[in-house]
Amino acid sequence: MTEARRRRVDLAVVAGLGAALATGLAIQPSVEEGGVALRLFGLPLPATCWFRLATGLPCAGCGMTRAVVLALHGAPRAAWHVHPFALPLLGLAGLQLMLRAASLAGWTGAGPRSADRAFLGALTAFLVAMLAWWALQLARGVSL
Repeated sequence: MTEARRRRVDLAVVAGLGAALATGLAIQPSVEEGGVALRLFGLPLPATCWFRLATGLPCAGCGMTRAVVLALHGAPRAAWHVHPFALPLLGLAGLQLMLRAASLAGWTGAGPRSADRAFLGALTAFLVAMLAWWALQLARGVSL
């Protein structure tokens, strides 16, 4: 990958993660009877899982948005109860943000490719663990 292309990718990742985090902070969570509701500028957001609508089963990420918003608003315990993988996901996002920002600032450290490979390994482990947890929840009949 050329240096110019890598810079564009780094900028896109930083901008995308920044926008996602800003959106998560703009969304207001409210704990209500039966769960957590989300509002953006006072308007309720629908709780729609396309996988659940199509199959009747919860997906591995059901509740992730609500949990991330709760964590971003300083409620990590509530976030953990909604979806236990939200906190590690935020950690991975923060790590990626730092790695890309450091690359943009000219960091060469262990090398951007080494950092990318390490991050890819961590992301793969995260996804495998989340899918295993999801399968276990489905097998136990736990509603997500």
